[in-house]
Amino acid sequence: MHKTTAVVLLNAHKPSTNFLKLFTLLCFLITTSISHSATPKLSDDDYQTLLEKLKQTPTLFADNEGLIGKLSSKQLDNAITSLGLSHYSFLHPVIIKGSEIPAMIKGNIADYSIMVVRGGRLLPVPFQIDEISKEGFVYLEGEGELDGEHGIIDENDELLFMYRDTSIERYNKDMALDGEIVKELEFNRINEQRFAYLIKNSKSRSSSRYVSYDPVTSTAKNTFYGFKTQPDNFLMFEDFYANVGDEQGHRVLDSVFAVIETRVLSKYSPKIHLNTFEDIKAVPLGTIDGPVRNAVIISLNVVVANITVFKIRAQMDIFDQMLGFNAKITIP
Repeated sequence: MHKTTAVVLLNAHKPSTNFLKLFTLLCFLITTSISHSATPKLSDDDYQTLLEKLKQTPTLFADNEGLIGKLSSKQLDNAITSLGLSHYSFLHPVIIKGSEIPAMIKGNIADYSIMVVRGGRLLPVPFQIDEISKEGFVYLEGEGELDGEHGIIDENDELLFMYRDTSIERYNKDMALDGEIVKELEFNRINEQRFAYLIKNSKSRSSSRYVSYDPVTSTAKNTFYGFKTQPDNFLMFEDFYANVGDEQGHRVLDSVFAVIETRVLSKYSPKIHLNTFEDIKAVPLGTIDGPVRNAVIISLNVVVANITVFKIRAQMDIFDQMLGFNAKITIP
């Protein structure tokens, strides 16, 4: 199989603090195999049954490992359309700051959940509420300082769920409700109106997970892809494979090569060039686990002549269809 290397060039022009965000979608990481897999396709009867189940059960693919891999590309495309979604909105994670829902502020994190209407009834869907540190990362105990009060929703805390789990159907008072509706969340994009509900004091929780990451082995097994990296260097991938399409099960990514280029003191200073093969080692410090996002807090150790000269704090977000990289660089 031919190897594919994802090359990332990060330009930092400001001399002080820079936020660098990189979103790498699986659909951009394609390789050619010498020996192609057979094209998957469900029978027409099985496919129609799947479509009906998918409309009633948002977590169908996550709950049935390997099911999404049985669909042809055309069948998956049609399934997404049948839900009233585009490919973007099917893969899009919703992230809402606590400040955007004032009614949540100062509430206990454990009291809240997200529900949607499917088949005329309210269903719980995977969600999480992550606390944020003063540095702007998801808070990892023992690393950084919490921005706010532990266990309490503060303005910078983040509510997460998947956009595809929202519903076209809207809640009405005749539907059974466990708990109370704090806010109806309404989404409008390209003539698309969808709803989700922030619920308080409900005992119902979804047990489904969209992401699964083992920090000990640095192995992820998600709905759309899986990977393994070196446990002591997160950016050094040992395996990266897709769970959908004709090339599922095959390695589709050989490595991630990132270059950071910056002027340290001013725009007239000499440029510094750093890359992840020679100068930067991404050492995981810990993981904040959730059903929608696993956030891996990383120390990027910048090494020159085998000496660590400074460290960059970073966060790698693992979603079921995306890796997000957020690095905050402070140079005194």
